[in-house]
Amino acid sequence: MPFDVGGTDEEQSLRGLTGPLTKILSSYVDFLDRPTRSCVVVLKPDRDPSWNLIREDFEDVQWSTSLLFLATYAQNEYFQQLPKYVNRAMFDLYWQGFTEPIEFITLSARRRGGELLIAGYKHGQIKLTVPIQADSRDTITPDIGFLQALQVAEAAGSSTIRRLKAALSFFSLASTDSDVMLPEAEIVLMASAFDQLLEGYGARALSQKFGDLFDAFGSVTVAQSLATRGDIVVDPKFVSEQEAWFVHRKWIEELYHLRNAFAHGTAPSARSWGWLRFEHLVIAAFAFLLTVKLCLKQEGHYTLTHEDEVRCGALDLLLAATDCREFEESNLTVWQKQLSLASRKVTVAKAVAAYRAMQEKKEPEDGRP
Repeated sequence: MPFDVGGTDEEQSLRGLTGPLTKILSSYVDFLDRPTRSCVVVLKPDRDPSWNLIREDFEDVQWSTSLLFLATYAQNEYFQQLPKYVNRAMFDLYWQGFTEPIEFITLSARRRGGELLIAGYKHGQIKLTVPIQADSRDTITPDIGFLQALQVAEAAGSSTIRRLKAALSFFSLASTDSDVMLPEAEIVLMASAFDQLLEGYGARALSQKFGDLFDAFGSVTVAQSLATRGDIVVDPKFVSEQEAWFVHRKWIEELYHLRNAFAHGTAPSARSWGWLRFEHLVIAAFAFLLTVKLCLKQEGHYTLTHEDEVRCGALDLLLAATDCREFEESNLTVWQKQLSLASRKVTVAKAVAAYRAMQEKKEPEDGRP
């Protein structure tokens, strides 16, 4: 539930926290040392009062936060002038305990051998700074339909949710935008997230499952992609087979091979790569959310939106394109142009399908077809 220091319309359950939260928030500052005046308080209706959580609640809260992150991350835009964008660091949780009267604060940090405690400071003296990568000037809303589908699927005992719980830990770590996380580590994590979500252990198994999931939206083959992505490696034993693949299947296979190179110490320079490392990471972030949605769709828990269909249809176009950050004469980036092309294709396909369906329903007046 949102809380604002200067607010006057707080819900009844938070009115009693105005004093304590105002003092607690004095320690939380942005990178310009300006105190935070608002926050989100996590409540559980089975607690009395609802904000008085216990340690046993932490795992549930962490998982709920992860789902909120995933549903909001699904709205991300890339290579645009004013993109909607979030990362995992913006969803970090702070466990803040207190007893009244509010005066002193004790900090704790997890350690391999136990816990570090730092005490003796008052609220407002300690500064807890929002990291620069978590700075957000714009309000970003989650994909509500997706979030509801995730909740429905969990309640139904979905196998996708079971796999997602493992995959999301990898995906979250790869999506912090922290300088501590090197791109090589993020690639290992991203590939592992797909591995866990699709249970495709091994490059060929993963590429098969990912390929099957997206084949209905495929539009560019590996053979066609070689004109722009000449460094794609086609297995000489299966040239005709792999060149006939849609390019999204070859991409996920290469991501897996790149993960193995970093994880097992093989020099990446030993072979050529069809995509740059930053390209792999952007596409992986883009495709992972679509993969989750398609898995939920297969189980009957989710219906793709028009935007979902556009993004799925754009995947091959984006993988075959180069220089996605560059602007073209239309003042659109290459990335935006491919999404626009996919949007037109989806719109036309729906119009044609609707027209054909209408024609099939019409009864011929003279009895002739």
